[in-house]
Amino acid sequence: MHNNIIVNAVERLSSNRVRLSWQSPAQSQEVKIYLSDSADIKNAEKTILTQTTQSSIDLDILDDKRCYFILDINGQNYVTAERVLPLEGANNFRDIGGYRTGDGKTVRWGNLYRSDHLHNLTDKDIAYLNTANFHTIIDYRNEKEYSKQPNRLWNNQLNTLRLIPDASSAELAAKASNDHEKIQELISLSQIKNGKMVIDGSGLIMQEQNRDFIRNPETAKIYRELIDIILDSRNLAIVQHCRGGKDRTGFGIAIILAILGVDEQTILLDYAMTSELRYSRNMRRMEKYKKETDNAEILAFLYSMMEARSSYLEAAFDEMRTRFGSIAGYLTKALKITESEREKIKQNYLY
Repeated sequence: MHNNIIVNAVERLSSNRVRLSWQSPAQSQEVKIYLSDSADIKNAEKTILTQTTQSSIDLDILDDKRCYFILDINGQNYVTAERVLPLEGANNFRDIGGYRTGDGKTVRWGNLYRSDHLHNLTDKDIAYLNTANFHTIIDYRNEKEYSKQPNRLWNNQLNTLRLIPDASSAELAAKASNDHEKIQELISLSQIKNGKMVIDGSGLIMQEQNRDFIRNPETAKIYRELIDIILDSRNLAIVQHCRGGKDRTGFGIAIILAILGVDEQTILLDYAMTSELRYSRNMRRMEKYKKETDNAEILAFLYSMMEARSSYLEAAFDEMRTRFGSIAGYLTKALKITESEREKIKQNYLY
């Protein structure tokens, strides 16, 4: 792909309308727009929708199936799609395609997804996901979390793989039977080593959990299993998820994007997108917490646990640099990723 043309992710305007946009140094350049069921830029069957000389266009497209748009700009084809899938029962299900890499490549659409849990998928969601050619689900939740909110599968051929990293803060909600118990558990978790209670909205606990992903060699073994899964192209398309799709999933996606050569700032923005997508849900949770306590510091602390602040993932990157010299050093020394494996992953996931 040409580096001087940027095609943005598709923005959904309503249940039957989307907006496509792109940036090109050439003015009034003719762009042909095609619709396809496949993100395969070379072999996809496609239907012409329209052509334009503008840099954006709104189109009528229903939200009943996964589809991709192929843009022909000056004889060069570009693929784009909706980043966030229009599902009713999952608020953080998204494609990580479309991100650009340092060597001028683009992450393939339709191969790697991330999500919150899949317990509340509706019949409409099931029908939609059945059009997206999934083969593998990676579930980071422990047994208690899973038994509380088992996934609703959309295809009996899906292969679910369980990877369970240690993430005590993220798993805490599954241990509590109600909001009162959860608040007490969260407060007890905030005890730091010198015995001083930390109750504020700083997010220190979440930063420490992300650092623990690097400190704990058992966690490295878990995420090495992730690497083995994504190396096998027969597993595509893959969706990985935990409960909220924030911490364990966010770390797994960050590793993959780093391997592919996506810059750190873009990885942090992808991580932080969870806060935006789960904002309404988090506000509803906060209203329930306010019925349990009016302590402003405790409420700020609870909210910090639900957010996906870039500082949380930055703490993991900082720990990688401290212990392994760089993010690349972590990938090589802790996850044992060889150069040939890195190239294989790039073949699977980059245009």
